Amino acid sequence: MRKIWIVISVIVILLMFQGCGSETTYWENWAAPNWTSTGKIVFLEDTGEQKINSWGNMVGGNQTITLYEIDEDGSNLQQVREIISCDFESGRVLVPVSTSSIGDWVVLSMEDWRRGDHYPVMYAVKRNGDSLSEIGSGRNSDFSPDASQIVYEKPNQGIWIMDRDGDNDQQIISDTDARYPAWSPDTSRIAFTISQAETLKICNTSGSIISFHTPTSGGWYEKPDWGPSDTNAVIADVNGRDRAEVIYLNPESILTIDFLRYPKWFPNGARFIGYDGSWFVINRTGTNRWYLQP
Repeated sequence: MRKIWIVISVIVILLMFQGCGSETTYWENWAAPNWTSTGKIVFLEDTGEQKINSWGNMVGGNQTITLYEIDEDGSNLQQVREIISCDFESGRVLVPVSTSSIGDWVVLSMEDWRRGDHYPVMYAVKRNGDSLSEIGSGRNSDFSPDASQIVYEKPNQGIWIMDRDGDNDQQIISDTDARYPAWSPDTSRIAFTISQAETLKICNTSGSIISFHTPTSGGWYEKPDWGPSDTNAVIADVNGRDRAEVIYLNPESILTIDFLRYPKWFPNGARFIGYDGSWFVINRTGTNRWYLQP
């Protein structure tokens, strides 16, 4: 009987040592690129490490979200500043969502799961890295043309506008399915979509609806972005169709661009940022695609 217990004890000890072994996986992802007023590109880099024990269980790690700038040809990568860094117990807790930049400023949004499932938070920071501040709970934030105000999506509460510092918060669209607001360069209009509905809507800054638009090939619009004022146009991703559509307004016409997702329009209208599994820049004509990340 004593021998049996000795054997069991040895087995238990061996299993304990085996369980104490661990490995570490690392990641580095680029997310949420957008143009600056000077033709550079800002984006969020999500980096971290995850430790996994020999049982396959997550046993802690850390994650950092950092703001970067890069030239449109993929050169001159520069770190602006670290936005947030944290440790976690069992999986990533930060999800980059969006960036918007006008003049000296960047506004960005992310999810912080430490505060609750999909909890959205927004930060404003200068492009030189100064004056970082948390400005409220929301996602898909976009600057007004003078960077004095921000339009954003408040989950299950519609579309809101507030000052850059988070003051004077006011609701303009009460539809709880309203998503992805984008401020027009002529200051007067905001484009947004309705979740999983074939509708892109344009309203004035008080929330009065001006027009409705639907995709030509099914699916639904997401992530609209305005072109320069002289184009009088919005580009939007067509969910599930691996394409984007340019909606020209008054009179309305639509141009389809294949193999372009999550588009962002260059300030002078000449190029787009897009995504096809990696982030790239492409001419407005659909030619000369080049990738930002090696």
